[in-house]
Amino acid sequence: MEYRDEGADTSTRLGQVLTDEEMVEIWSDLARISTPTWVTPIPLDLGSSSHGKLKADQWRTLGITHLPLSLIRVWGLRESRDPQSQKCKELLDVTISLMSAVILASSRVTSPSIAAAYLTHMKSYMEGIKKLFPQYRFRPNHHMALHLHEYLCRFGPVHSWWTFPFERIIGMLQRIPTNFKIGRSCALFLCLLAIQLIHVFHSGQLEQTISESFTQSANLRAFIYKTKQCPPAILACQSIFRRLVDPRVRNTLISDMATFEPAADVQAAVWNPRNAAKIPLNLRHVLLQYDSSLEVEKAQFLKQLIILGLRYTISEKHFGNSCVLLKQRSTSNYFPAIIVSILKVQTSFSTLQTLLVVRRYKSIPPSTSISLPGTFPVLGVTLWSSECNDLEIFRPEDLSCHFASLPFKYQGHGEAKVPLVIVISLARVRIYPFQCYISS
Repeated sequence: MEYRDEGADTSTRLGQVLTDEEMVEIWSDLARISTPTWVTPIPLDLGSSSHGKLKADQWRTLGITHLPLSLIRVWGLRESRDPQSQKCKELLDVTISLMSAVILASSRVTSPSIAAAYLTHMKSYMEGIKKLFPQYRFRPNHHMALHLHEYLCRFGPVHSWWTFPFERIIGMLQRIPTNFKIGRSCALFLCLLAIQLIHVFHSGQLEQTISESFTQSANLRAFIYKTKQCPPAILACQSIFRRLVDPRVRNTLISDMATFEPAADVQAAVWNPRNAAKIPLNLRHVLLQYDSSLEVEKAQFLKQLIILGLRYTISEKHFGNSCVLLKQRSTSNYFPAIIVSILKVQTSFSTLQTLLVVRRYKSIPPSTSISLPGTFPVLGVTLWSSECNDLEIFRPEDLSCHFASLPFKYQGHGEAKVPLVIVISLARVRIYPFQCYISS
């Protein structure tokens, strides 16, 4: 609900600024937003008590991915110029400033220019809040946020000094079943667990259970990953075990962390003629247009490709994993595309090539009178037609990152409904100044 003073046309008091109708639209958008599998899932019934308390990573994903897509559609694409619409666009600008500051502060790379950009967006957010809600009283956290740019310059990216790893360990300890019989040194136990001095003090059953469970889990992980000591039968299940215990499987930080891992050679593979299939005639023409030397009749059709720890798949396998930003060959701009096929072709006896068959989104038709209410360079948000171009060939090296998308239908005054899609980049490691993704 929103709160208004008597006789006011817009929200002028503190409280929730989303109307019931807007919340229904946001819930509908959450169900239609496409994301890759590594992005932390967000409850579709956001705001209800059924899903419990959101975790920090869910708040981060919601704030820099799902909410920007939905709020830009709900607030930013309004054609009406009434006071309520203008107030919504002002709220959108303030919200985008906060989201931009969060992205800059949580980036895996930093520099004085990034720190300065963060401070600019944070000041813009606070000034906007004070203008929209004059009665609002800032909290100590707001004052702290204005000093964060100093820490970025002095200590580097926040991932090297924030406390989320400790909170994760605390969460793991809390999930261990116990009988809640606390000993005399429970508080000291948590402090000394890391250096294994728990045996020096008198402990209760709760501390003993947590200590033994935590140690057993750590020993089991170490044993399974030791290839020389682990039995072959258990070693064969290592991939299954990794999927069960790896905390990064569905976590937005995986994209940040994997960026600094050594790049894998996606073309290094063994050609297996029995797995090769005949290339359709239309796809052979596309290959020849891409490279006249690719006169091949068969290829291995892959369903997925893993690059820097991220899984890229064809659209039939998982649509979210097939949504990628590709670099244009002639310019430094990027565009969204859908991976239709992944081919492995043998051009000579010792040469293999891995190629991506994609369809890029078309630009918005000139007859459609719609545009984004801003450039949003930090978020990397663009607006495209939901229709796709013909098949094209790209290399895995042309991949930039995944993107999240929200399809919707737009209808201007006196116009027919046009299917469009809002795209937001999921690249969280960049070197600034920023590069916008243009839709032309």
